[in-house]
Amino acid sequence: MAEYHISADWVKNIAFDAHIDEHTVRMDSRAPEGTNTGPSPKRMVLAALIVCTGMDVVSLLNKMRVSYIKFSVEGKAPITPEHPKTFERVDLKYIITGSNVDRSKVEKAVELSQERYCGVSAMIRKHCPIEWEVEIRG
Repeated sequence: MAEYHISADWVKNIAFDAHIDEHTVRMDSRAPEGTNTGPSPKRMVLAALIVCTGMDVVSLLNKMRVSYIKFSVEGKAPITPEHPKTFERVDLKYIITGSNVDRSKVEKAVELSQERYCGVSAMIRKHCPIEWEVEIRG
């Protein structure tokens, strides 16, 4: 069974450096608690979701032979007002640029990512809904 091992070292105030394989990622918070030397953990979770599903979709689009010039994913997650402050929901927008992009294939790739392949989506969906849309730019 696969298992991840990650460690984090306290830097100063409430900043930590997370050690992930050969990478180091600084996480912090904005003032007054932190000094904004890195993104907050919740922002990193949202970024992990965006990148995880983006990787899936790009891989699937390539297998489906969908040609495109540019691909990006945008996400927003309103935060609950009470502690523990968590995502109320996540809204994702998949933006693909190219000529003659087949919308049905893009939507199929996103559905497969969200329903089958993206482990981060599966974990977050246990807590809150994830809504998505596709935007095609010519």
